[in-house]
Amino acid sequence: MKKTNIDPDKITDFGYNGTKQLDWVQKNSNKKEKLGKTEYWFLKKWLSVKEENTNEEIIEKFSQSFERNLPKVLFIYMPIFALLLWVFHNKKRWHFYDHGIFTLHFFSFLLMVILLLFFIDKLFALSDWAVLGWVHLIIRATGILWMLFYFFPAHRRFYGESHMVSAFKSSLVYVINIIIITILIVMYGLYTYINLH
Repeated sequence: MKKTNIDPDKITDFGYNGTKQLDWVQKNSNKKEKLGKTEYWFLKKWLSVKEENTNEEIIEKFSQSFERNLPKVLFIYMPIFALLLWVFHNKKRWHFYDHGIFTLHFFSFLLMVILLLFFIDKLFALSDWAVLGWVHLIIRATGILWMLFYFFPAHRRFYGESHMVSAFKSSLVYVINIIIITILIVMYGLYTYINLH
């Protein structure tokens, strides 16, 4: 089977040499050939960034900006997380600050594991042994799974509810949080993309 090399420049080549050509086509083409407002805006932004950077530089800048500001996004999200916990628990027994304490505990755990995985990544990057690659993969997978499932036992211990009630509430909170976080990450990715130079 013939192996084909994928050229990243061709993948991101949308048929325009730059923003001037895109603007000319958008201005002088018939209605069917013109791009929609959103598509035109995204493409113009991409071409303007691409005129100043290579694909590798764009990916690197996006990754660095995204990773650098992600803890700020998590910090902003913490009150929303606490509010969701407040909605699903007894208001007489638990005050909002109680949920804030649990949120601080949970997010501190997440950030600690992320930091630990970061240092492990750097440590394994120093070696090129194939066996260590598998060990690294297992450690990363374990860390990610630990982050994903830690919420359930932590929730049950903190709120002291039965296994069944805790499993129901924590699953509901978890699913809602995943939806909100997905939307937030997409918006944050879009914001990062908009601010690329």
